[in-house]
Amino acid sequence: MKSKRSIVCRGCFLTAVCVVTFATASMAQARSLRVGQTVSISIDIDQRLGLVADDIELLSQPRRPSLRGAIEALDEDRSAFKILGHWIFIDDRSIREFDGSTLGISALRVMQRLEVTCRIASDGQWFARTITVTDVKPTDKVKGTITSIPDGNQLPYRLGLQGLFILMEQGTDFVSDEDFIVSELFSDLKADDVNGDAGGYGFNIASKFFVSGSARHIYRREDRLTLELPGESQAGFSEPSARLEFLGLANDNIKFFSQLRFQGLYELHSRDLSPELLPPDVNRLQVRQAYLSVKDIGGLPVGVIVGKQRVRDPREFMFDEYLDAVRSYFYPSNFVAIEATLIGAVVPLKERLETWTDLLLQARLYVSQDLQARVYYLRRWDTDSRQRNPQYVGLSADGESKSLKGWFDLAMMTGEDKGEQQRAVAWDIGMALRGDRARQGPTLSLSLARGSGDSDPDDEFSNRFRQTGYQDNSRRHWGVTNFQSYGEVLDPELSNLYVLTIGVGVKPTNTISLDGIFHSYRLDQPTDELNNTDLLTPDAVLTGLHRDVGSELDIIFGARNIGGRLHATYKWGVFFPGPAFAMPTQRASIQRIELRIDF
Repeated sequence: MKSKRSIVCRGCFLTAVCVVTFATASMAQARSLRVGQTVSISIDIDQRLGLVADDIELLSQPRRPSLRGAIEALDEDRSAFKILGHWIFIDDRSIREFDGSTLGISALRVMQRLEVTCRIASDGQWFARTITVTDVKPTDKVKGTITSIPDGNQLPYRLGLQGLFILMEQGTDFVSDEDFIVSELFSDLKADDVNGDAGGYGFNIASKFFVSGSARHIYRREDRLTLELPGESQAGFSEPSARLEFLGLANDNIKFFSQLRFQGLYELHSRDLSPELLPPDVNRLQVRQAYLSVKDIGGLPVGVIVGKQRVRDPREFMFDEYLDAVRSYFYPSNFVAIEATLIGAVVPLKERLETWTDLLLQARLYVSQDLQARVYYLRRWDTDSRQRNPQYVGLSADGESKSLKGWFDLAMMTGEDKGEQQRAVAWDIGMALRGDRARQGPTLSLSLARGSGDSDPDDEFSNRFRQTGYQDNSRRHWGVTNFQSYGEVLDPELSNLYVLTIGVGVKPTNTISLDGIFHSYRLDQPTDELNNTDLLTPDAVLTGLHRDVGSELDIIFGARNIGGRLHATYKWGVFFPGPAFAMPTQRASIQRIELRIDF
């Protein structure tokens, strides 16, 4: 718990003074609690003691009883699930939040995180009133009204919340922050598709081994990605895949996680495209992740994750890749975590990663769970003949409230590339708003990003920014589906480019969203090259005289938890070339339909 991490006492005398002083303060605050008060309690789960209060916050307004945590067991015969050691029953009055449809027990899975508000029957049984299974925070929490406080002045003792009992002890804090850092650092990053991370496990053995997975199919159609005026180039592809995950828990602090994925890519049809522009058919089985995770080593706020793992930042601006790495963390308080990560190619999933070795140093600063900042340093050693050895120093921040999101990314690049010194910079800043009376929207977002270009190709320095090569440039606001930050069709690397993005969205229910996104592209410095995009164009495709690359419109539709386990996405994007292109061109478009079912 946080207090144990934040108080270090040297010597028996000082230890005794600290314990007595802290216990006295805790007792005074504990005795100020009264029956009838509404509280929000962050929970630690102890196998011997049960629910233990980590911190307690007094709430000014009455709240319905609610629990947030992972499902521990399911009982389909009784239509009940167990969360935080307490059985919750589902009946025909239980609904998904912001959605009028009923939610049956078959839609839930063991280890799936959810938040449930409850009503309590006259016999004391808890019934689910609303169940939320998306965007659930990583910390366990109970909210409710105090119904009993034991007599006496000795700690520990248990608070009663309408039949749920929670142990208070010396480490219980009376604060409003949550111990969510550890949950975030050591959480499983399972899915790698636009519908986001899959939650929960469909099968478990003796509460120590858990299995989950999904099957997915994508149909993708590309039209005129070569931007050739005479031709009507077209191609369609089928991309089936299946994932299988295994989680093993040695104890509360040690776990092993692995993920296998089969992936296929097959051409279904094509027209007016030369064979070298078409990708070959693919059938492959990969170990996407296989790592050992250990936290709170020796009772200290340190932990490690060793093996192949998904390394990712919130907007995937620098990282979203499956990498062989050793990641070490030091989290001395609930406000900061220090990370040192060594990335090297052991069994790389992509050929271009074979010659890279990276060192990442990062500090994560948490003002609150909804306001965070990160500073980092990344150094690469490349053994390839290209000798791409960049260094990055960066800062990123993001914050969120019920109706506002904001973010900022800044990266400065130095080092060498083919013996040429690098001095480049990139940034991405934006905000998103939604109606404050309803979480469904509407939403409005605005952002501007820039990756610098080379202002003087003849001098000894290159000012052209390049991203790390690990990036994916994907984000999501309040919708249920991720989208490419800089366009579904062009999908460029943020290099020698300005990207203005305007988005609008609606969310009729908690599981359905529709977004319309407009992008405008402009070169930072004139050039005749347009590299690292999804277009199938030659290098010298631009005039080198104009900066207006063009614009793009994307439509993103997503639906999650259809029948509990089916997720669907439809994406349509169209790119309109600008006068920077050397030849008269037509618009290019992409359509993508994705279906995923979890088990």
